[in-house]
Amino acid sequence: MIKKIKPILLFIILGIVLPLVGRPEGLLDIRIILLTLASAMVFLTQPAPRPTEAKEQADTDKHSFWWITAMSLLSLHVPIIEWAYFHDMVTVYAWSFPVGLGILLLSIVFRVWAIRTLGRFFTATVQIVEGHQVIQTGPYSLVRHPSYTGAYLSYIGTGIMLEAWMGLLFAIIAMGIAYYQRITAEEETLRSYFGEAYVAYAEKTKRLIPFIF
Repeated sequence: MIKKIKPILLFIILGIVLPLVGRPEGLLDIRIILLTLASAMVFLTQPAPRPTEAKEQADTDKHSFWWITAMSLLSLHVPIIEWAYFHDMVTVYAWSFPVGLGILLLSIVFRVWAIRTLGRFFTATVQIVEGHQVIQTGPYSLVRHPSYTGAYLSYIGTGIMLEAWMGLLFAIIAMGIAYYQRITAEEETLRSYFGEAYVAYAEKTKRLIPFIF
């Protein structure tokens, strides 16, 4: 738990507090409070990355850890900046808050389900751990990368909740780039290690969206 406090605080400061430096009153808005709590919950339910992990796993991770980290921060910055500085933190549509919050909560539940199902095989970087298996139960029976599906949904929910439509579009593209890097590296590693077992699994499941993609 203590090991997770530092990355949680660092992510919240860089991702949420930093873009609101010029509008600190926004930190007390219920949407930002909920977003902060959601971010903390995500970090609490996943293993904390070790300081040297990305470097140690560079051959298999192919810098995808840093892609995801950078794009995650930017995908918070842009919607928050749009909401705080261009929309003056005003809510226009009555449906945006409940719909955005609902998607955000769903994303957390789905991601936690994926992390718990994968167990000790869930890591911050692309790597093969001792006794690694191809998990095909729970959310992994629906898609091959459900934790990424959950994370993707969280940025969609955030954009809708803040009514930051350009920020939402930016997050969809930015996280799409980041997860393309991660999924490409991850599936290359898994196919190399598991061979036909992973190929067969990939043939009957989609990457992120059930039955679609």
